[in-house]
Amino acid sequence: MLVAYVFKRCCNYNDVKQKLEEKKKIEEELREADTLLKKKNVSIEALNEHIQLNQKPNEHGLSRKYIEKLLNLVENAKEYGFDAKRITGKLRKIKRLEKFT
Repeated sequence: MLVAYVFKRCCNYNDVKQKLEEKKKIEEELREADTLLKKKNVSIEALNEHIQLNQKPNEHGLSRKYIEKLLNLVENAKEYGFDAKRITGKLRKIKRLEKFT
């Protein structure tokens, strides 16, 4: 009986109910924030990957248009059944021959 009296004096049922509702609301906001953070993190990773992909050609003095043309060439070669290793090997031979002439 003493515990019930102390509980009634210290903690009103409505106060407890209100605090539980506040706790649920905060937990929901945390879940939403976590979801948003995960989405933004993926977006940041995608942006960083895009930036790195654009920096690599620049490091070698190549423009983005050149890379697109090269990709188009590779796709066409693949479509016609050419072996990329053979093509690369032939290009290297041509480059070596050009050095000697």
